[in-house]
Amino acid sequence: MIPIGIGVTCAATMRAQGWTRTSPSERVEDRVAAATRAKIVAMSTLALVRALVDLAYFLDVADGDAVDADLAVAQLEQMAATLHAMTLEEKTGLRSDLLRIADSEEQSGRSERARFCRAFMETSGIE
Repeated sequence: MIPIGIGVTCAATMRAQGWTRTSPSERVEDRVAAATRAKIVAMSTLALVRALVDLAYFLDVADGDAVDADLAVAQLEQMAATLHAMTLEEKTGLRSDLLRIADSEEQSGRSERARFCRAFMETSGIE
């Protein structure tokens, strides 16, 4: 290939290697798709954190007829150990989700559950 200019040579080489040129609209579509995927992941994560809170709250408040108290305490301690081992970035995300859930519980008139969410951060070692 005779180089006509650096841009022509590079473009020809890129085409030969299977590269395609993307239009601005394709790049915008890619960014929108990536943002949508990120939003879905965030919503899924929030749902999982809500499920974790629901289970921890149940184990915390259940009476002896519903669940064995020693087993409930052991499970809560295991949850705390698992959460404590998370990376700083993961803990930051979890704290953010717990605060969102606590605010939602407070706004829904469930102040006891809101207090539990906030206390859960401290008792599980992620605060």
